[in-house]
Amino acid sequence: MAEETKKSTNSGREAFQKAIDETESLFEKNLTYLSAGALGLSLTFIEKITKLDSATAIQFLVLGWILLSLTLAINLVSHLISRHYIRKSQREYDKKDRGVFARIKKRNAIISTINWATVTLLILGIASIVIFTSINAFNQ
Repeated sequence: MAEETKKSTNSGREAFQKAIDETESLFEKNLTYLSAGALGLSLTFIEKITKLDSATAIQFLVLGWILLSLTLAINLVSHLISRHYIRKSQREYDKKDRGVFARIKKRNAIISTINWATVTLLILGIASIVIFTSINAFNQ
């Protein structure tokens, strides 16, 4: 009976971990698609609708581009850091290091902070481009 309970607990835990892994993968993909898509749309808007020589409030456009570019760059760095942390944690776990779980918790907090920062940059970048677009759409 205890063996069945242990198997059930392990398979439940594995299901949670699989869901976490899938969610994190989708988060990174969607973040990349949204920031790259917003950059592309803003370039199309400039090319097709508003010419830079007649545009106003260009600082919002430039700020949006910078923020979206930072979003992409930090997201890539976050992926590399996360991979580094996973490998480091795996080595510590294999060595039966007693402090591994405390360090994993700290590392996860760092990655979570980076993820929230990228979401914030994405929102601010899109907002900047929307402000630029709105100002110039009404001025045309």
